[in-house]
Amino acid sequence: MKFCFSIVILIFCLSCKKEDKYPSVQIFGHAGNGIDISSSPYQENTYEAVQYALSYNEISGVEVDVQWSKDGTPWLYHDDDLSIQTNGSGSIHEKTDEELSDVKYKGLNNEQLTRLADIVELIGSKELILDIKFLESGSQLTQQEIQDGLSEFVDLSEGLKVSVILQNMNLGPYFQSLGWSVYLNANSTEDYFSIPQWENSTGCCISNVHIDEGGVESIRSTGKKVIIFSARAPKTIRKALKKKPDIFFADDIRATLIEKIR
Repeated sequence: MKFCFSIVILIFCLSCKKEDKYPSVQIFGHAGNGIDISSSPYQENTYEAVQYALSYNEISGVEVDVQWSKDGTPWLYHDDDLSIQTNGSGSIHEKTDEELSDVKYKGLNNEQLTRLADIVELIGSKELILDIKFLESGSQLTQQEIQDGLSEFVDLSEGLKVSVILQNMNLGPYFQSLGWSVYLNANSTEDYFSIPQWENSTGCCISNVHIDEGGVESIRSTGKKVIIFSARAPKTIRKALKKKPDIFFADDIRATLIEKIR
Protein backbone atom coordinates (compact mmCIF):
# COMPACT_ATOMS: atom_id res chain seq x y z
CA MET A 1 0.00 0.00 0.00
CA LYS A 2 2.81 2.40 0.94
CA PHE A 3 4.61 1.48 -2.30
CA CYS A 4 1.54 2.32 -4.41
CA PHE A 5 1.09 5.58 -2.57
CA SER A 6 4.73 6.51 -3.28
CA ILE A 7 4.25 5.75 -6.97
CA VAL A 8 1.20 8.03 -7.07
CA ILE A 9 3.17 10.84 -5.42
CA LEU A 10 6.05 10.38 -7.87
CA ILE A 11 3.73 10.46 -10.88
CA PHE A 12 2.05 13.60 -9.51
CA CYS A 13 5.42 15.33 -9.00
CA LEU A 14 6.59 14.45 -12.50
CA SER A 15 3.35 15.69 -14.02
CA CYS A 16 3.78 19.02 -12.21
CA LYS A 17 7.37 19.52 -13.32
CA LYS A 18 7.76 22.83 -15.10
CA GLU A 19 9.05 22.86 -18.65
CA ASP A 20 10.83 25.62 -20.56
CA LYS A 21 8.65 25.96 -23.66
CA TYR A 22 11.13 28.26 -25.42
CA PRO A 23 14.63 27.15 -24.33
CA SER A 24 16.31 28.96 -27.24
CA VAL A 25 14.88 32.36 -26.18
CA GLN A 26 16.89 34.37 -23.68
CA ILE A 27 14.92 36.73 -21.43
CA PHE A 28 16.38 40.14 -20.58
CA GLY A 29 14.90 42.76 -18.30
CA HIS A 30 13.82 45.74 -20.43
CA ALA A 31 15.37 48.89 -18.93
CA GLY A 32 15.85 46.81 -15.81
CA ASN A 33 12.45 45.67 -14.60
CA GLY A 34 10.33 46.94 -17.49
CA ILE A 35 8.95 50.11 -19.04
CA ASP A 36 5.47 51.44 -18.26
CA ILE A 37 4.48 48.47 -16.11
CA SER A 38 2.50 49.37 -13.00
CA SER A 39 3.49 46.12 -11.29
CA SER A 40 7.21 46.87 -11.62
CA PRO A 41 8.58 47.60 -8.15
CA TYR A 42 11.09 50.22 -9.32
CA GLN A 43 11.47 52.94 -11.92
CA GLU A 44 13.08 51.81 -15.16
CA ASN A 45 16.81 52.33 -15.78
CA THR A 46 17.70 52.57 -12.11
CA TYR A 47 20.18 50.67 -9.98
CA GLU A 48 17.27 49.16 -8.08
CA ALA A 49 15.47 48.03 -11.26
CA VAL A 50 18.58 46.31 -12.61
CA GLN A 51 19.23 44.63 -9.26
CA TYR A 52 15.64 43.39 -9.09
CA ALA A 53 15.65 41.97 -12.63
CA LEU A 54 18.92 40.12 -12.11
CA SER A 55 17.58 38.54 -8.91
CA TYR A 56 15.66 36.12 -11.16
CA ASN A 57 17.81 33.11 -12.02
CA GLU A 58 15.93 32.68 -15.30
CA ILE A 59 16.90 36.16 -16.51
CA SER A 60 19.94 36.13 -18.84
CA GLY A 61 20.70 39.83 -18.47
CA VAL A 62 19.35 43.35 -18.69
CA GLU A 63 19.04 46.10 -21.28
CA VAL A 64 19.44 49.73 -20.23
CA ASP A 65 19.16 53.05 -22.06
CA VAL A 66 22.28 55.21 -22.03
CA GLN A 67 22.76 58.96 -22.61
CA TRP A 68 25.79 61.19 -22.10
CA SER A 69 25.83 64.13 -19.69
CA LYS A 70 27.32 67.56 -20.36
CA ASP A 71 30.45 66.30 -18.61
CA GLY A 72 30.61 63.33 -20.97
CA THR A 73 29.50 60.71 -18.44
CA PRO A 74 27.09 57.91 -19.45
CA TRP A 75 23.87 57.90 -17.42
CA LEU A 76 20.82 55.64 -17.60
CA TYR A 77 17.67 57.33 -18.88
CA HIS A 78 15.14 56.59 -21.63
CA ASP A 79 13.35 59.82 -22.59
CA ASP A 80 14.62 63.06 -24.13
CA ASP A 81 13.33 65.28 -21.31
CA LEU A 82 13.96 64.73 -17.62
CA SER A 83 10.62 66.30 -16.67
CA ILE A 84 8.73 63.30 -18.12
CA GLN A 85 9.75 61.01 -15.27
CA THR A 86 11.79 63.00 -12.77
CA ASN A 87 11.83 66.21 -10.74
CA GLY A 88 14.40 67.60 -13.18
CA SER A 89 13.99 69.41 -16.48
CA GLY A 90 15.82 69.60 -19.78
CA SER A 91 17.81 66.76 -21.34
CA ILE A 92 20.60 64.60 -19.97
CA HIS A 93 23.22 66.06 -22.30
CA GLU A 94 22.41 69.60 -21.09
CA LYS A 95 23.14 68.74 -17.45
CA THR A 96 26.38 68.31 -15.53
CA ASP A 97 27.05 65.22 -13.43
CA GLU A 98 26.56 67.29 -10.27
CA GLU A 99 23.14 68.45 -11.44
CA LEU A 100 22.10 64.93 -12.44
CA SER A 101 23.17 63.48 -9.10
CA ASP A 102 20.41 65.54 -7.46
CA VAL A 103 17.66 64.38 -9.84
CA LYS A 104 15.14 61.86 -8.55
CA TYR A 105 12.30 59.93 -10.15
CA LYS A 106 8.72 60.88 -9.35
CA GLY A 107 7.74 57.33 -8.38
CA LEU A 108 6.99 55.89 -4.98
CA ASN A 109 10.63 55.14 -4.15
CA ASN A 110 12.11 58.40 -5.49
CA GLU A 111 15.09 56.57 -6.98
CA GLN A 112 18.07 58.65 -8.05
CA LEU A 113 19.38 58.72 -11.60
CA THR A 114 22.01 56.06 -12.11
CA ARG A 115 25.40 56.27 -13.80
CA LEU A 116 26.28 53.43 -16.15
CA ALA A 117 29.43 52.62 -14.16
CA ASP A 118 27.39 52.13 -11.00
CA ILE A 119 25.58 49.00 -12.23
CA VAL A 120 28.71 47.04 -13.24
CA GLU A 121 28.87 45.41 -9.81
CA LEU A 122 25.40 43.92 -10.34
CA ILE A 123 25.97 42.13 -13.66
CA GLY A 124 28.20 39.24 -12.59
CA SER A 125 28.01 36.33 -15.04
CA LYS A 126 24.98 37.75 -16.84
CA GLU A 127 24.87 40.03 -19.88
CA LEU A 128 24.38 43.78 -20.27
CA ILE A 129 22.93 45.39 -23.39
CA LEU A 130 23.30 49.15 -23.80
CA ASP A 131 20.76 50.99 -25.97
CA ILE A 132 22.71 54.09 -27.00
CA LYS A 133 20.30 57.04 -27.07
CA PHE A 134 22.54 60.08 -27.64
CA LEU A 135 21.96 60.24 -31.40
CA GLU A 136 18.22 60.58 -30.81
CA SER A 137 18.49 63.18 -28.08
CA GLY A 138 20.47 65.64 -30.21
CA SER A 139 23.80 65.05 -28.50
CA GLN A 140 26.22 64.57 -31.38
CA LEU A 141 29.35 63.21 -29.76
CA THR A 142 32.60 62.36 -31.48
CA GLN A 143 34.06 58.90 -31.15
CA GLN A 144 36.75 60.33 -28.90
CA GLU A 145 34.16 61.85 -26.57
CA ILE A 146 32.30 58.54 -26.47
CA GLN A 147 35.52 56.69 -25.79
CA ASP A 148 36.51 59.09 -23.02
CA GLY A 149 33.08 58.86 -21.42
CA LEU A 150 33.11 55.08 -21.48
CA SER A 151 36.65 54.69 -20.17
CA GLU A 152 35.63 54.11 -16.54
CA PHE A 153 32.91 51.66 -17.52
CA VAL A 154 35.21 49.78 -19.91
CA ASP A 155 37.82 49.37 -17.17
CA LEU A 156 35.27 48.22 -14.61
CA SER A 157 33.44 45.87 -17.00
CA GLU A 158 36.46 43.88 -18.13
CA GLY A 159 35.36 40.26 -18.40
CA LEU A 160 31.66 41.10 -18.66
CA LYS A 161 29.56 40.24 -21.71
CA VAL A 162 28.40 43.57 -23.16
CA SER A 163 26.42 44.46 -26.30
CA VAL A 164 25.14 47.74 -27.76
CA ILE A 165 22.11 48.75 -29.80
CA LEU A 166 22.80 51.44 -32.40
CA GLN A 167 20.89 53.25 -35.14
CA ASN A 168 23.59 52.53 -37.74
CA MET A 169 27.03 50.96 -38.07
CA ASN A 170 29.00 54.23 -38.04
CA LEU A 171 30.28 53.55 -34.53
CA GLY A 172 30.03 49.79 -34.84
CA PRO A 173 33.76 49.14 -35.40
CA TYR A 174 34.69 51.04 -32.22
CA PHE A 175 32.34 49.01 -30.03
CA GLN A 176 33.39 45.80 -31.76
CA SER A 177 37.02 46.67 -30.98
CA LEU A 178 36.02 46.44 -27.31
CA GLY A 179 34.79 42.90 -27.92
CA TRP A 180 31.13 43.96 -27.74
CA SER A 181 28.33 42.72 -29.98
CA VAL A 182 26.48 45.32 -32.06
CA TYR A 183 22.74 45.17 -32.75
CA LEU A 184 20.94 47.61 -35.05
CA ASN A 185 17.59 49.21 -34.26
CA ALA A 186 15.26 48.44 -37.16
CA ASN A 187 11.62 49.22 -37.97
CA SER A 188 11.10 45.97 -39.88
CA THR A 189 12.92 43.04 -41.44
CA GLU A 190 13.25 44.95 -44.71
CA ASP A 191 14.52 48.03 -42.88
CA TYR A 192 17.26 46.00 -41.20
CA PHE A 193 18.50 44.63 -44.52
CA SER A 194 18.52 48.17 -45.96
CA ILE A 195 20.85 49.60 -43.28
CA PRO A 196 24.35 50.05 -44.73
CA GLN A 197 26.77 47.39 -43.43
CA TRP A 198 24.01 45.47 -41.66
CA GLU A 199 25.95 42.32 -42.46
CA ASN A 200 28.70 43.50 -40.08
CA SER A 201 26.29 43.61 -37.12
CA THR A 202 25.43 40.80 -34.73
CA GLY A 203 21.74 41.24 -35.47
CA CYS A 204 18.83 43.60 -34.97
CA CYS A 205 16.35 44.85 -32.41
CA ILE A 206 12.73 45.13 -33.63
CA SER A 207 9.41 45.91 -31.95
CA ASN A 208 7.10 42.91 -31.62
CA VAL A 209 4.41 44.49 -33.81
CA HIS A 210 6.85 45.00 -36.68
CA ILE A 211 8.08 41.44 -37.15
CA ASP A 212 6.44 38.05 -37.56
CA GLU A 213 7.81 34.52 -37.26
CA GLY A 214 8.76 34.53 -40.94
CA GLY A 215 10.75 37.72 -40.45
CA VAL A 216 12.62 36.22 -37.52
CA GLU A 217 13.46 33.14 -39.59
CA SER A 218 14.55 35.31 -42.53
CA ILE A 219 17.02 37.25 -40.41
CA ARG A 220 18.32 34.20 -38.58
CA SER A 221 18.89 32.42 -41.90
CA THR A 222 21.62 35.01 -42.60
CA GLY A 223 23.40 34.05 -39.38
CA LYS A 224 22.16 37.12 -37.51
CA LYS A 225 20.31 37.31 -34.19
CA VAL A 226 16.95 38.90 -33.43
CA ILE A 227 15.87 40.86 -30.35
CA ILE A 228 12.14 41.50 -29.89
CA PHE A 229 10.72 44.07 -27.47
CA SER A 230 7.44 45.79 -26.56
CA ALA A 231 5.07 43.01 -25.50
CA ARG A 232 3.41 43.55 -22.14
CA ALA A 233 0.13 41.61 -21.87
CA PRO A 234 0.33 37.81 -21.38
CA LYS A 235 -1.30 37.12 -24.77
CA THR A 236 1.12 39.45 -26.56
CA ILE A 237 4.10 38.02 -24.67
CA ARG A 238 3.03 34.51 -25.71
CA LYS A 239 2.85 35.55 -29.36
CA ALA A 240 6.28 37.17 -29.17
CA LEU A 241 7.87 34.08 -27.65
CA LYS A 242 6.31 31.86 -30.30
CA LYS A 243 8.26 33.79 -32.93
CA LYS A 244 11.38 32.37 -31.25
CA PRO A 245 13.70 35.39 -31.25
CA ASP A 246 17.15 34.95 -29.79
CA ILE A 247 16.41 37.53 -27.09
CA PHE A 248 13.17 38.93 -25.69
CA PHE A 249 13.15 42.15 -23.66
CA ALA A 250 10.63 41.59 -20.87
CA ASP A 251 8.63 44.51 -19.49
CA ASP A 252 6.60 42.27 -17.18
CA ILE A 253 9.23 39.81 -15.97
CA ARG A 254 6.92 37.60 -13.95
CA ALA A 255 4.32 37.30 -16.73
CA THR A 256 7.06 36.52 -19.25
CA LEU A 257 8.58 33.77 -17.13
CA ILE A 258 5.13 32.26 -16.56
CA GLU A 259 4.59 32.09 -20.33
CA LYS A 260 8.08 30.71 -20.97
CA ILE A 261 8.38 28.21 -18.13
CA ARG A 262 5.27 26.20 -17.33
